[in-house]
Amino acid sequence: MLLTGATKTLRGMAGVLLCGALAVACSRSPDPREAERAVQRFFAALPAGDCAVLQPMLANAESGEQCRKIVDELNAHGVRLVGIQGAQVDGRDRTALIVTTEVEQDGKRRAQ
Repeated sequence: MLLTGATKTLRGMAGVLLCGALAVACSRSPDPREAERAVQRFFAALPAGDCAVLQPMLANAESGEQCRKIVDELNAHGVRLVGIQGAQVDGRDRTALIVTTEVEQDGKRRAQ
């Protein structure tokens, strides 16, 4: 599913970040530093549109074409990582981590 609009783009980032955190926490105790590094890898690959790195972290990108569309939308809105505020175990699933970040979109900063 392609996200449309600036608001949906930022809302979608929460799912992207959670997906990245889940990817590193599969069958063992989750490591907050590893989840934070996954988020950093995602945002480092975003400006170049590196779907080889990004697609596995995008829950709604089943193909390279879908990845490119999502990444183009994120880049069109200037989505970038400002900082990572921390990572904690998701209260609903002990094997999942939620990484709290500050992101910039369309020149405005928001905590995610």
